[in-house]
Amino acid sequence: MKSQLSLFFFALITISAIFPAGCTLANRNRVRIKTAEQTAPKEKLRGDAYLLDVKINREGKKSSFRLDLYQSEETLAWFARGYLGKGVMKGVLTNDSLIVYFPTEEEFYSGKLNALAKKSCLGNAELESVLGQLFRILPPEISSLSDNFYLTILKEDDKQRRYILNYKDCGGGIRLDYEKHDLRFLISNIQYIGEEETFGFEAKVRDFRLDTDLPADKFEIAIPSTATRINP
Repeated sequence: MKSQLSLFFFALITISAIFPAGCTLANRNRVRIKTAEQTAPKEKLRGDAYLLDVKINREGKKSSFRLDLYQSEETLAWFARGYLGKGVMKGVLTNDSLIVYFPTEEEFYSGKLNALAKKSCLGNAELESVLGQLFRILPPEISSLSDNFYLTILKEDDKQRRYILNYKDCGGGIRLDYEKHDLRFLISNIQYIGEEETFGFEAKVRDFRLDTDLPADKFEIAIPSTATRINP
């Protein structure tokens, strides 16, 4: 049984990190559809840029890759090359939707995060909104978190914050570390803490740039009409 966390990185990360373990992935039935090419606007956006070192251990097979992650207002975008021995992955996550494109495989997914799970224990949780906020504010400040998650505070001082996030109806959890830079706490480490001994995940922030210019095309995905849709 694959971990639901592993799905999150195929869907995000940025970032397999918030999905609890114990839910089986849906079958990836392929439906070929035509989609319009999207053209990114010329102007730049303001936001934050992160470089993450990601390590995954699946049934004793260890792999690692680097993930570029960008945040502008309520939108997350990411890019990975050579993830889990595969090709390129590019994704955009907004408050209510997700698009992930695998150009090497010519596959893409567009829809809700919850739809990617079969017999999901995730219920109707609005995961998109929660994920986006984890890179902007501390977990206790996310007003909707208590609707579907348990939050355990491990450490809170002037320089560091550490939490464990558990989904109420699923096993396992995620440890979230934050460090203070100037007047702001930034996420520094994401680690799976769970019941599945055959799965391990950790993402460490190697570098970051705050309130910087971001190319608008980082938040746009042009999907060719020849691409195959991943249909849960």
